[in-house]
Amino acid sequence: MSDERLDNVEHYLRLAMEEAERAVQEGNHPYGAVIVSASGAVIATGRNGVNTDHDPSSHAEMNAVRAACRRLGTLALNDYWLFTNGPPCAMCATVMIAAGLGAIWYGAPSGPERTMPTLEELVERSSGAKPTVHQGVLAEEASAQLLRLS
Repeated sequence: MSDERLDNVEHYLRLAMEEAERAVQEGNHPYGAVIVSASGAVIATGRNGVNTDHDPSSHAEMNAVRAACRRLGTLALNDYWLFTNGPPCAMCATVMIAAGLGAIWYGAPSGPERTMPTLEELVERSSGAKPTVHQGVLAEEASAQLLRLS
């Protein structure tokens, strides 16, 4: 990957981390997400809202996908990338696959205590769209953020 492309990925992951900071300020868990078009435009952002929304499905990635679909008037996000600071849960992963995202980037790796299927496992099992999954860019920063804010 070129340095310029990596810089862009880091930029979007940092935007997701800023959303995570906002989530915590609002009384929620430290997760944020950003959806970007192929041209690099930020289409939607999302942050965890489980506590303030009183909604167990109000995860950052879900909120970003919902916002992007509403804004674009579509259910298909094939040419879009999602960036999130932490490993997506199985619920969010399923929605991201169903929306047909082209690529998903996340910073902090899944912990060894994880009991639900990972994003990578769900993508592998998918009979439909299979987004490209990337993890580990800014992994130390993202992991430290999750530990600091949890």
